[in-house]
Amino acid sequence: MKFYGSFVRRIDKKGRVSLPGSFGLTGKYVYFYLIDEKKIEIYLYPSIEDFGDDDSRYIYEKKVDRQGRVVIPKELREKTFFRSCKIRFVGCKNHIKTELVDSEEESQ
Repeated sequence: MKFYGSFVRRIDKKGRVSLPGSFGLTGKYVYFYLIDEKKIEIYLYPSIEDFGDDDSRYIYEKKVDRQGRVVIPKELREKTFFRSCKIRFVGCKNHIKTELVDSEEESQ
């Protein structure tokens, strides 16, 4: 699976976000991996073993629903600023990076 493009989406009050349809993730599992407290990267691999042992405490598995939405795990929302805001999904070939959309950029 390859991911390309950049898309901005809003996280709702329940912590759900719609993933870009072009990523083809509806009904599949995604793995959230916390890089630091301002960034989350979503890795899409067939098994959890694709991550190193040192990283396993930061991995969360969630299923994308039929509407293409996924719930960002509560623990990650609490550790980051990913709460009812806009985020950008950036396709990076074999994974998806996410980042906050800053207020200046949001007003454009």
